[in-house]
Amino acid sequence: MKIKLFLSLIIFSLFIILPATEEEDIQETLRIARELAYEGDAQAQYYLGVCYEDGYGVTKNLYEATSWYLTAANQGYMEAQFSLATLYDFGEGVLHNNVEAVKWYTLAAQQGKMEAQYNLAICYEDGNGTDQSFEEAFYWFSQAARQGDSDAQFATGEYYDLGRGVVEDDAEALKYFTQAADQGHVQAQKEAAERYEMGIGVTQSYEKAAEYYLLEAERGEAYAQTKMGMFYENGAGVTQDFEEAFRWYDAAADQNNADGQLGLAFCYYNGAGVEQDLELAARWFELSGDKGNEIAQYNVAACYANGIGVDQNYETAVKWYNRSAEKGYIPAKYSIGVCYEYGSGIEQNYEQALAWYYEAAVEDYAPACYNLGLLYANGLGAEQNYPEAVKCFTMAAEQAHPDALYSLASCYALGNGVEQDFQEAYKYYLLTCNFSSGELYEAAEYNLSLAAAELTSAQIEQVTEEVNQILSGE
Repeated sequence: MKIKLFLSLIIFSLFIILPATEEEDIQETLRIARELAYEGDAQAQYYLGVCYEDGYGVTKNLYEATSWYLTAANQGYMEAQFSLATLYDFGEGVLHNNVEAVKWYTLAAQQGKMEAQYNLAICYEDGNGTDQSFEEAFYWFSQAARQGDSDAQFATGEYYDLGRGVVEDDAEALKYFTQAADQGHVQAQKEAAERYEMGIGVTQSYEKAAEYYLLEAERGEAYAQTKMGMFYENGAGVTQDFEEAFRWYDAAADQNNADGQLGLAFCYYNGAGVEQDLELAARWFELSGDKGNEIAQYNVAACYANGIGVDQNYETAVKWYNRSAEKGYIPAKYSIGVCYEYGSGIEQNYEQALAWYYEAAVEDYAPACYNLGLLYANGLGAEQNYPEAVKCFTMAAEQAHPDALYSLASCYALGNGVEQDFQEAYKYYLLTCNFSSGELYEAAEYNLSLAAAELTSAQIEQVTEEVNQILSGE
């Protein structure tokens, strides 16, 4: 991209400020400039080139401009070298010649011309007019970056981020992204926001992330508006404010942003920042789901399965669960398994239920692990297999799933799939009591007393201490 020149010499400044009607003054200024140029004044030669390039006081003539630029450039005049490079770069007034462009960019860049340093970096990055060299590209981007060019700062950040032409360094990447972001560089603001949010190259700071996301959100960037909705919803980096969360989600949703629509749906579903409206919630879930958001697709399915905001329809629920599951959403895989197990919206099929539970269980999804264990324990969808059931119950129990804790305790109490062990039974019944309520709690408490009758006081004390350590996270 050709960079606009900033003129500073008095001769040309006079030229610029003279009213167009004062033709005599303009021509007098040109006459003086020509005299100086023919006497070998490089600055005058350069500004004559500018006049011919832009048509100031003379008929625009790129060939004449090139001639004067070349004369000044050969005297080492930096601005002329840069202008000549751009003409070769874009084939204006001369034949397009990348090699000549690189030659003159280099001479200007070596004298500290920021724009030349940036353009030269691009030449090395793309291999235009020179051998491709990410090391050289990085060097020249970083030179321009140090002079405050926001595009160069962003590019330098990218090179540090990718380890391209320099050793990868997240902290240095963030430094340059932040410099560019503070100058209003759009892409840099996004990078800075995400890195502060994730703690990449810096201590995680939701406050700084919110600061940069807000700049983008106010500019109308939908993804940043969604982020601000999330931050206000969760009180991350800002004071929790459900009404503000709703406002930002609404702004993103109006731009057809799927994540914004999802956030808006949850606001209506929960009555957060707006009056609860389940029909609107279902509608926004569906709009987001139609754009491919797997969480929204799952929630559309749940709405149809439970008749929330829509007429209950298990067949439609299954379709939406499938769409979500196809995108890899684990709870949806589990829910399809439930539909197959109970024949909800689809023909009952224990083998399919087991297969879908397995899909979710391998991802350590506790409800799926527990249900898979039940199918193995009861011989549904596969031959009865208590050892496999115990494995599944254990996986779910490690995540404090109350029903799995109880079932695992019962396996140890009865010796199903494992050697009978009342100490282990007592442990898991006791854990069940700590993570359950209602009928399950009462059943666990009753069976806890039965297991205790098989143990000594010392064994009970030992198991109780073990459970307390588990509960305290030790």
